[in-house]
Amino acid sequence: MTGCRLPDGEFWCRDHHVAKPYREIAEWDERRVHEFPADPEEPQHGLDAETWAKIQRPEPHSSAFWRVKLSCGHYADVCVGDLDWKPEDGPRLVTKKRLAEIRRDFEEMWASGEPGWPNEGPERDHIRRMLDLGWPRPEPEHECFACTAAKRVTGYQRIGPLVPPPKPAAPPPIERERVEAQLARAEAEVQRLRKRLEQAQG
Repeated sequence: MTGCRLPDGEFWCRDHHVAKPYREIAEWDERRVHEFPADPEEPQHGLDAETWAKIQRPEPHSSAFWRVKLSCGHYADVCVGDLDWKPEDGPRLVTKKRLAEIRRDFEEMWASGEPGWPNEGPERDHIRRMLDLGWPRPEPEHECFACTAAKRVTGYQRIGPLVPPPKPAAPPPIERERVEAQLARAEAEVQRLRKRLEQAQG
């Protein structure tokens, strides 16, 4: 999570589960550097010793994390191992020989049906696109977690007022009703005064 606001017209909804889509990186924004300790000697993340030996970092190292804006309007954090890289440098490509090796490794893993290497879906489609582009680093696209939970408002429907409407004012009384009411008040006042007079005389 990047803590960035969603684009206007979108709201957060976590009641559904979909695969994270990959979006093109539209803008490279802020950069921060994170220090990492040396990797442990024991294989991690369920990897075998041979694979771990290829990717293990025995010395402390640093990586740059870039805040990027994706083509969908959401933001993501992208890790770039080369601290000297700048967006204007563009992505770096591997040699044709190395690209052939990477493609062969992926094809073998896909053919083996190993868990974590799906036969279809956004992740595999992304890897194939990167292979076709020459395995660029950093990659020109990134998975968007926000797209799995953000929904766009597509319409509005009136469901009624938020507060009860004010009561309508009573219609003004007609002249006869107004005079009758005034007379009733006057007669009541006369009765009250008569009682006071009788009490005073008694």
